[in-house]
Amino acid sequence: MSINSVEETHEIIKVDSILRPKIQRIFPKEWILIIVLYVLFFVIRGVGSLGPESLRIIILVGFGLMWPLPFIFYSRPGWKVLGIKKIEKPWWILWGVLIGVGAALLVYFIGWGIFGNTNEHWYISLLNQVISEEDRALMSTAVLFPIVTIPAIIFSPVGEELLFRSMIHEAFKKTNAIWRAGIINSLAFALIHIFHYGISYHSSTGFEFQPWTGLLWFFLMAGVSGLFTLCREKSGSIFPAMISHSAFNLTMNATIFLFLL
Repeated sequence: MSINSVEETHEIIKVDSILRPKIQRIFPKEWILIIVLYVLFFVIRGVGSLGPESLRIIILVGFGLMWPLPFIFYSRPGWKVLGIKKIEKPWWILWGVLIGVGAALLVYFIGWGIFGNTNEHWYISLLNQVISEEDRALMSTAVLFPIVTIPAIIFSPVGEELLFRSMIHEAFKKTNAIWRAGIINSLAFALIHIFHYGISYHSSTGFEFQPWTGLLWFFLMAGVSGLFTLCREKSGSIFPAMISHSAFNLTMNATIFLFLL
C-alpha cells in the first residue's frame, strides 16, 4: 500500500469516527442521523409555532434540546470537527457582531419598506409567538424587553448554531463542497423559520399563507444563515457564529421595541 493510500485510509477513519461508536452502528451514515434530528425539530417548531398559545413554550424547549446534541451523538474528537473549539481567528468575534447587527437591520429595513412600522412586519410575527399582545399590554417595556431578549440571545443562538452550522453543515461538507454544504444548512434553516413568518394557523380560518412576503422571508433567512456559516468557516470555530446569531436577535428585538411597538 502506498503512503498516499495509507494517508487516505487514515483520513477516512478520522471522518467516520466522528460519531460515537454506538451511534454509528445505528446510523452508519451521518446524514441519516441529521435528517432524523432535523425532522424532529421541524415538528417541534411547527407545533410550538402553529399550535395553541399554551404550547409556545415548546419552541424554547426545542432550542434547549439542541444544546446537548453534539455531546450525545459525537465523540470527543468529533466536537472539534463540529467547531466546538478555540477560535483560531479571534477578530471574527468582532466580525460576527457586526455581521449579526447589519443583517438584522437589513431584514428590518426590507420589512419596513414593505409593511412600514405596522403589526404586519415579520418581526412582530416573531414577537407574537413569544408573548401575546394581551400579555404585553400588562407589562412595562423595562420588564418586557429582558423577558423577550434574554432567551433570544442565549437559547436559539447556541442551539441552532450547534444543529445547523455544526452538525448539518459538517455532515454534508464531507461529501460536498463547502459552499454546497452551506446552501444545504441555509435552506434547512430557512425552511424551519417559515413557521415564524410565511405560514400561520388560526382556529377560525385554518391555515393562512403569505406567498410572496413569506418567500422573501425564506430567502432572507437563507442569506442570514449563509452569513453565520461564513463566521463558522472563517473563524474555524462555531462560537463566532453563535455570537453573530445572538447579535442578530438582540438587534432584531431592539428594532421591535424602538420602532414597531
